[in-house]
Amino acid sequence: MKTPSELHYKSEKKFIQNLEDLNYPIADEVGKVNLSGDLYHKNKRIYISRSLAGYNLGITEQDEGIYSVHFMDYQLGFFDFETRKVLSVENPFILPKV
Repeated sequence: MKTPSELHYKSEKKFIQNLEDLNYPIADEVGKVNLSGDLYHKNKRIYISRSLAGYNLGITEQDEGIYSVHFMDYQLGFFDFETRKVLSVENPFILPKV
């Protein structure tokens, strides 16, 4: 019987390491998700997801009090600043066709 190291080899692909340093040049603001999954915007807590803890998100105002939230090239959804409710887009990992 072979050991795992005998069956597998190290990947040659580079792993993206500095996702924490993501910037969003066209976003109105950039916010970092804390360990609890919260994003603070103008001193209000908006729960996004613990899976994005430590990462920067781009925030862009779409309408008065309605903001879109982006991670890298993906639009995750919208949040209403007053109610602090987040609505996700149907599938954020399918980029819109231009």
